[in-house]
Amino acid sequence: MVGRWIFLAALVALLALVVVLVLRARDALADLIAQSGPDQRRQQALEEARERLNKAEKAHAKRVRRARKELTEAGRDPVLAKVGPVILAACTVTVRKKVHELSPTTVFRVDVEGEIRQVVTRQGGQEKPMRDDQREVFVTITDDAWADVVKLPPAQLEGARRLAAAGAAAVRNLQTAQGERDVRILTAEEDLRRVLADAGDVDAARMTLEDLEGVGPRRIDVPEPPPQQALDGQDVPDGLEMPGDADLGDEDDGPLGGREDR
Repeated sequence: MVGRWIFLAALVALLALVVVLVLRARDALADLIAQSGPDQRRQQALEEARERLNKAEKAHAKRVRRARKELTEAGRDPVLAKVGPVILAACTVTVRKKVHELSPTTVFRVDVEGEIRQVVTRQGGQEKPMRDDQREVFVTITDDAWADVVKLPPAQLEGARRLAAAGAAAVRNLQTAQGERDVRILTAEEDLRRVLADAGDVDAARMTLEDLEGVGPRRIDVPEPPPQQALDGQDVPDGLEMPGDADLGDEDDGPLGGREDR
């Protein structure tokens, strides 16, 4: 009977110890969660703010690239004709990858030298007539500031003639085409300036991140001025007078209270 009571007492003591340990572990875990919770939330907020800033910067950079590309395209003229190494546009002509601006004095000319001969060849003991094209096609482009000549095969004669006709028409319409190009460029430049200045989403995301990192100029980050009691214990530089210093000193005349009247 005594042994059973001893066993029950030991069991109760063990249960009480387990309960105490569980309660202490729960309290420690609660304290750990309470301490780490704000840090985890702040770290999560920092990561989200960095992600928002990264996305905003990428989106803004994409808009800028698109606006720059549109500006480049605005300066390009529509192609009117092309033959061999010659590309004719509304305001320019490119010869062997060198771009020249058209002017009212630009002239296109096509010249043909040589002739087409008919020759007879023998094949298998029979005579067969053949066409021997000895022609050479030259496209001459002259201007007051430059000139160039391009030699083409005879198969491109019709293309050369179409290019010369289109070139003459481009010179006649040059003033209109240049005005349209200038308008396109001015519009694209204005769009680029607007896109460059439109960075409000980037600025907002950066300010949010700086505030979270403690860098931004938030009022709550500005320390309070020191109390008057702390100032009273500080050294005052020569020439400065603390509030109330004029009232300090002994009212009695004497060596310590002021100058004696002599």
